[in-house]
Amino acid sequence: MGEGKGYICPECGYSFTAMLGIGMRFPYVYRETVSAMKHGELGEEAQKFFAEHPDGAVSCELVMMKCAGCGEYDCRKALTMYVLKEGYAHEVPEGIWSTAMPHEGLDYVSPDEIKVSYTKYAEYPHKCEACGGDMQIVSDDAAKVCPNCGHELEDEGIAMLWD
Repeated sequence: MGEGKGYICPECGYSFTAMLGIGMRFPYVYRETVSAMKHGELGEEAQKFFAEHPDGAVSCELVMMKCAGCGEYDCRKALTMYVLKEGYAHEVPEGIWSTAMPHEGLDYVSPDEIKVSYTKYAEYPHKCEACGGDMQIVSDDAAKVCPNCGHELEDEGIAMLWD
């Protein structure tokens, strides 16, 4: 499931749309993301993680982020890295992911499996494109402050839903 949410500053007009989640393409996105991490396309830290933890997992859903430096918002794949809990094993999912987009035989770790079978290892070190500062994941229900004028942003509601 994915959703787009809009935010606007009533004072200066700053706005952004947060595209969150993934939707039915999740198994493909997961495999592409893990492959990119293993091949060093997303940095040495991510490549090293999978070299040291071949059975590790990553959260690849789109999340809202905020720069700790300039306050700018962005949406990116979370890329939080996870290791299996002791006594658990990852099994390749059987069957189809969805009747609309069957992904039978694809190896991926679902968000639900991460919650049950994995422990957070490290957050991916996202950097702000505007200032180079550290980006941090922002929860949907956290108050959002305008990076331009400091006023609280208004939630414009859901702009779209997809699956």
